[in-house]
Amino acid sequence: MIAVAILVTIFVILVVVVTRPKERIMALEDVIPEGRVVSHEDGVVEYRSVYFILGNHDLYKRKKLLERISYDVIQGPCIVDMRFNSQIIIKKGPVDDRMWPGSGKLE
Repeated sequence: MIAVAILVTIFVILVVVVTRPKERIMALEDVIPEGRVVSHEDGVVEYRSVYFILGNHDLYKRKKLLERISYDVIQGPCIVDMRFNSQIIIKKGPVDDRMWPGSGKLE
């Protein structure tokens, strides 16, 4: 009986390891290929005078979200903050160095 319990436990562990979703690794340059990377540290990409703050985690999910949003809807100059998992914040208006939350200055 103990041998069966051990085999079932090993089987369950193997099923979980094999079927769990794999973490996809993506470079910041691949999220918006036409964009210019402003800051690798903060995950900022500039594209058509729109600054996208993507953060440093789950870039694959950010790319899928951007594919669903039309670039015509988001017209620059503005900042699109996508660092959070549950919301996208769009700050309209000219981009100013004083309102930049990151460690470096925008170019």
